[in-house]
Amino acid sequence: MASKQSVDIQKLYNREYTQLMFKGWGGGCSRATNLDGLIAFAPPPHGTHGLRAYTQLYRSGVLELFRSAAAEREEAGRRIMPSGPISRFFRDAILKCLELARAFRVSGPAIVGAAVVSVDDYEFGLSLEQHSGVRRADREHLVFPETWINDIESVSDADEVVRPLLDMLWQSFDVECCPLYDDHGRWQPT
Repeated sequence: MASKQSVDIQKLYNREYTQLMFKGWGGGCSRATNLDGLIAFAPPPHGTHGLRAYTQLYRSGVLELFRSAAAEREEAGRRIMPSGPISRFFRDAILKCLELARAFRVSGPAIVGAAVVSVDDYEFGLSLEQHSGVRRADREHLVFPETWINDIESVSDADEVVRPLLDMLWQSFDVECCPLYDDHGRWQPT
């Protein structure tokens, strides 16, 4: 996000860092300051290494949200990347960014970018009958074109930003569009 203001990292660290977290992170979430700003994170599951989810708030107001889908589901030696949870994360992450930008009084233009990395040996888990079969991406990293938003405050329907991105995600696995939207463009999570 473009902004000439800076975010008060210390205030957020002391009182408001929970705004950076997602409901599904469970207990034991924490935060830390770093050179870039403030990071709120879900600790790794017991006996594993690395973060499974985090929100990095940069001092400039830029937000970076991450979730690992690695080993979400493995069946008979097949590595499956769950399409529903990934789609929901993209949507929830963009909604959270817009919400946080407004809460932290970051205004002006913004760029929304997204990527799914290291997917070359994963299948896209499709649970919908009309989209059955094995679907794989044609490359290791899916880096989607960035979306320009003229003014954060002018976004009244976040799905106008989210849906084209989710359609591209599903098209990366040879499915015409994201089936989590109905014929009228309304989000219909399963």
